[in-house]
Amino acid sequence: MQAIETKLISATNTKPTRIKASCERGSIIVSADSISGDQMNGSESTHVRAADLLVRKFAEEDLKEYGTPINENPWTWPRVVGGTKKGYAHVFTR
Repeated sequence: MQAIETKLISATNTKPTRIKASCERGSIIVSADSISGDQMNGSESTHVRAADLLVRKFAEEDLKEYGTPINENPWTWPRVVGGTKKGYAHVFTR
């Protein structure tokens, strides 16, 4: 299983603050405001929500490609999160 890394991408003149969730399989970038619902864009819970969206994307792809039920997919296994120098690491516990 792969660990997921998330990092904050600061706002620019044309784009809002975003969170990038990535691992070897792929990545997504989401607006921090769209998943946090508040101004705490860099909070751990916002990073967890971004990782959840990436996990959901992979589980839906596996359902379509292989027929793996979402609730039985290894991507939906429990995970822990911890801070790193660049953001957060989300590691599966099973």
